[in-house]
Amino acid sequence: MSKFLNKKTLLFTFVVLVLGTIAYLYIVGNRETQSPQEITPQEVETPAETPPAAKIIVGEGIFVDNFKTQASPLPGGDSKISDEENFEIIYFEKFDSFLISILKQPFETHRQLAEQEFLRRLGIVEVDACRLDVTISSPAFVDPSLGGRNFGLSFCE
Repeated sequence: MSKFLNKKTLLFTFVVLVLGTIAYLYIVGNRETQSPQEITPQEVETPAETPPAAKIIVGEGIFVDNFKTQASPLPGGDSKISDEENFEIIYFEKFDSFLISILKQPFETHRQLAEQEFLRRLGIVEVDACRLDVTISSPAFVDPSLGGRNFGLSFCE
C-alpha cells in the first residue's frame, strides 16, 4: 500500500508541476504578445484666465493690482486701501465690494480725488471700475443732507 501511495504522490506532484509550468508559460507568453498601452495625457481643468502674479481678481473677473499688499488689514479679511484726510477706501472681502467714504467738504472735489486714487490703487480704467460693486457715501457729520446716500462712481452714471 505504501508503494501505491508513493506512486500516487509522485503522480500528483508531476501533474501539479506540469500544470504550473503551463500556467507560467501562458502568463509570460501573453505579456510578450500584448502591445504596450499608450499613455495619453489627461486633460487638466484650468481656469479660463489666471491673473498675473501682481494681480488679483475681484468682482466678476476684473483683474486689479493686488491692493492688499499695501493696504491696512481690517477684521474679517477686509482691507483699508487708502486712508487720506479727506476720504478713505475700504474693500470688504466677504461682499467683494468697495466703500469710498468722503470725509470732508467740498464733497464733489474730494469725490473726484477719491475716484482717481481708487483707479490708481487698483490699476484699472473707468470702464472696469464700473463693473465693480462700489459705494461712495459720506457720513452725516460732513453734511446731514449727504449722509446715508450711495452716490456711486461719477463716471458710471
